[in-house]
Parts: sequence; structure tokens; C-alpha cells
Amino acid sequence: MPRGGLDWAHQPPPYKEFAYSLRHFPIPPLDRKGGKSLWEVIAERRSVREFSNRSISFLDISQLIWATQGITLKARGFDFRASPSAGALYPIETYLVANRVEEISPGLYHYDVREIQLSFLK
Repeated sequence: MPRGGLDWAHQPPPYKEFAYSLRHFPIPPLDRKGGKSLWEVIAERRSVREFSNRSISFLDISQLIWATQGITLKARGFDFRASPSAGALYPIETYLVANRVEEISPGLYHYDVREIQLSFLK
């Protein structure tokens, strides 16, 4: 920010884009109502050091991915996300390393916020 102002003529793109074609996995419609309260979730949270061999469903992982960066509001020309960011710039990207997720292959995925999908990278 030279001289304390924003350079509106040279804004970075609002979404990460890849120059090559990827396989995409659309995130299903999410359940944004019901469930446990935030206070219940915080009270029940524990660190686990013995991990299960069971798979997690794609629907469950989709809910978690949306909670990291999902769009919660479109207003005044901005897409506001679940995680706050100064100036709605959102410099953080969300990646998923999937091992045992039902319906998708193990690998590295990028969360495409604009298209609400996971993009397979490797």
C-alpha cells in the first residue's frame, strides 16, 4: 500500500485458478441449520491421538471444508466467507489431503470456493 492507499488498478484475483484441467467434485448442498450448538461442540472437543481406520463420508468432509472458507454472504460486490479476512481479500487457500474419504480417491485437493467444489490436484 504505497503512501497508505490501496492500488485498486492492480488488485489480485479474488479466487485461485489453475491453468490446467482438473477433475472436479461438486460439494453437495450443505445442512446449515440444526446440529449441536457452538458451545456444545467446544465443550465436547478433545485431542485424539488414536485414529480410526474408518472412512469419513464426502458429505461430512464437505461440511468441514465449507466451514473453512465457504461463502456465507454475497453483498456490495463481495463474497464474504466463513473465515474473516481484512478487506475481504482472503489470502488463504484451503487444501485437503484425502486418505479415506468415501466417493473420492486418495489425493491432494483444492477447495474451489467460487464453484463450491473440490478440484483434484494429485
